[in-house]
Amino acid sequence: MRSRIYYYIAILLFVANVHMLLAQRIRTDHREMTPGQKLAYVNAVNAIVTEIIDMAAFHATNFNTPIHSTTSGTGNGKQFLPWHRVHQLEMEEMLREAGTPNAPFLTIPYWDWRTEGTISGITWDDSGFLILSALSGSLSLTRSFSSTTLASTTDVNNLLALTSALYSPTTPTPDNTDNTTSAFFSKRLEGWHNLGHVFVGGTMVGANSPRDPVFFLHHGFIDKVWQEWEDRDNAVQSNFDYTSLLGSYSPINPNSIVDSRYTKYPITSTDILEVDVWYAFNRKLLLDGLGGDFNVTGAGKVYSYTPFSSTTGTVEGTIFAGDVRRDASDNVIADTKGGFVIKSSADCTFKSGQHIILKPGFIVEYGASFNAKIVSTPHGFSSISGGRVASNLPIAENDQIEAGLQISVYPNPFMDEIIIKIQTDEETQVGYSVINALGQVVESFYDPTSRPAGEYNEIIDSRNFNKGIYFVQVRANNATRIVRLIK
Repeated sequence: MRSRIYYYIAILLFVANVHMLLAQRIRTDHREMTPGQKLAYVNAVNAIVTEIIDMAAFHATNFNTPIHSTTSGTGNGKQFLPWHRVHQLEMEEMLREAGTPNAPFLTIPYWDWRTEGTISGITWDDSGFLILSALSGSLSLTRSFSSTTLASTTDVNNLLALTSALYSPTTPTPDNTDNTTSAFFSKRLEGWHNLGHVFVGGTMVGANSPRDPVFFLHHGFIDKVWQEWEDRDNAVQSNFDYTSLLGSYSPINPNSIVDSRYTKYPITSTDILEVDVWYAFNRKLLLDGLGGDFNVTGAGKVYSYTPFSSTTGTVEGTIFAGDVRRDASDNVIADTKGGFVIKSSADCTFKSGQHIILKPGFIVEYGASFNAKIVSTPHGFSSISGGRVASNLPIAENDQIEAGLQISVYPNPFMDEIIIKIQTDEETQVGYSVINALGQVVESFYDPTSRPAGEYNEIIDSRNFNKGIYFVQVRANNATRIVRLIK
């Protein structure tokens, strides 16, 4: 029996800014941004004041529609989540096209109410970030913070535990209004959202609230919570009884953007941009699928997650890729909804400040390009520095990785050669890669012919390998083993 073969072909990639405009979006807590990133963000905001004012006017015009739950007009809140997701992406596009230094690398951060739910807890003034004096006076901003109670960790967990649908299609009842006790996920989330606007006060409590850049940090967390709820086993998946979004977003069907991994934005009525948006949390980024594999296609995809630690003054962060998710204690656990696949002819780079961990469900198809790097300066425009850290790739627990197949890699430590021993009960195609601690492939091999069942060895000449840590990845048909070796 013949199976498809996947294996690494790693190359060094140069990704131009034009690619970054279309590449991944990784949104983080604003407190993870470096001073350089914050400065670049404020400069971009001040460069697109006209566009922000236009977006705010658009929001105000459409306020009493299904994008909010209101007592006037047709405001039933049934497009609250998808409409604002596209609105976020529009703002992000404007920032990336601002023409200021490093703008093409920017993503909208989020404001986590659980950790910054009091006036004294707000840290937007770090490095002058989004304080009124740092922003253009043309935005005409005011703020008047209140003691309104925002959602706590317990409140968010209770929200995520809801098993009811997004909203009731019937006549609104007290339980189907935008309040913090509703049994419907969208309505309860919108209720907590309302309190966030009241908490900031000033411009944020009016229909022109997008004039305040904090609006987008606020809605960034709303979007993150929605995505996390979608990933829960208990969630009733979003299903909107509309065929299009309101206003200029009308080319988009709300049901086509319920997964932030595939988010659409209309450049024009016929030119629809599709990008993947990911939310990192607590210095962990999970790259996986929901209800199927997430498939990377095309060129120049760079997944760069390098959060800044104000405690250590270094770049940190871990990228997990495969069939993974978090549990209630923020531990990374196995999932069953889909992995992360780099498709044939695609090229993709991972950049992290600390670890890159490839879990079961991570696949690089034959003909694709993949490169993993541990970096100390995110995007090359940070004023901080840090040391390099070895990639933390997974290590198989034993030689037998599936029935009828054993893969052994030895000796460890090694000197002049590495031996790969394969024992199989069926026809097998074999490929392997040797990756150093910097994510560079130093040796690779692929045999497209099928070998008969039996036992055989591959010998890797390692006399010219530098001393250090290496990871040997062996693929036999669809099975994979990655072993950590030392020379």
